[in-house]
Amino acid sequence: MLCSVFLYSLCEAVGKYLTNSYEPAQIIFFRSSVGMVIVIWVTFFKGVQAYKPQLKLNILRNFFAASGLFLTFFSLKNLSLSSHEFVALMSPIFIALLSAVFLNERLSQIIIISVMLSLLGVIIMLYPFEDFSIGLGLTFAIISTLFNASAAVVTKRLSNVEPLILYSAYIIVCFLTSGLFAYKNLILEVKDLPIFFLVAALHFFAFYFLILAFRKEDLVKLSPLEYTSAIWSVLLGYLFWQYLPSYKELLGGSLIIIGTLFAKGAEIKPFFQKKIEK
Repeated sequence: MLCSVFLYSLCEAVGKYLTNSYEPAQIIFFRSSVGMVIVIWVTFFKGVQAYKPQLKLNILRNFFAASGLFLTFFSLKNLSLSSHEFVALMSPIFIALLSAVFLNERLSQIIIISVMLSLLGVIIMLYPFEDFSIGLGLTFAIISTLFNASAAVVTKRLSNVEPLILYSAYIIVCFLTSGLFAYKNLILEVKDLPIFFLVAALHFFAFYFLILAFRKEDLVKLSPLEYTSAIWSVLLGYLFWQYLPSYKELLGGSLIIIGTLFAKGAEIKPFFQKKIEK
């Protein structure tokens, strides 16, 4: 899980670098084009029938994940890497809210406090509300986090499916979807080709390690490790762009982290209570 979080952070840093020259749909299309090599290889050896188990859940998971990916690149285009990662850590709050809406689970006071603290953190990061690009970037980051949280829940239920099949299905969806938006402007600089190979490789191993982690451990135990992405985002932001977060970004990000820690505690507590009872 730690390896996966680091590789995803590095993947996002490279993706942010590419947004200087390419639109999000172009980045996803070229990255997916490299990944299609794996799709062809997997399909040749496994056959088309390998995609049939859990097909509906797989399609749902890929819809959430692909939507989150598009919005992530739009967010990275307008935000610093660290700001995006701070907002992305709101995932546990969205999981709790989704459970309340779709599973009729009761919203505890802790979750309500978590939401309020995280929203306050976002408001502080927005202040003084004059930079439109920051507001747009934070909006995209929040929505992408919602989609990614949904994808994480479904992915856990799909952890029994072979990782290569999950990855291939995801790449196919990203390739086709991004192609619909980018087909009029599929221009790739030859010098950038190695970068797209790099980002595709980073994403593959990040995804593969994530699935292995889900197979070997419970989600509630793994999810706290996601907080290491905040550290990586600051380090990578300085390495790539010599950027250090401002005081209001750190303050807002800290409130988001505190809020999500409350939500994380509420999520983990029932799990460990059951373990103790057993």
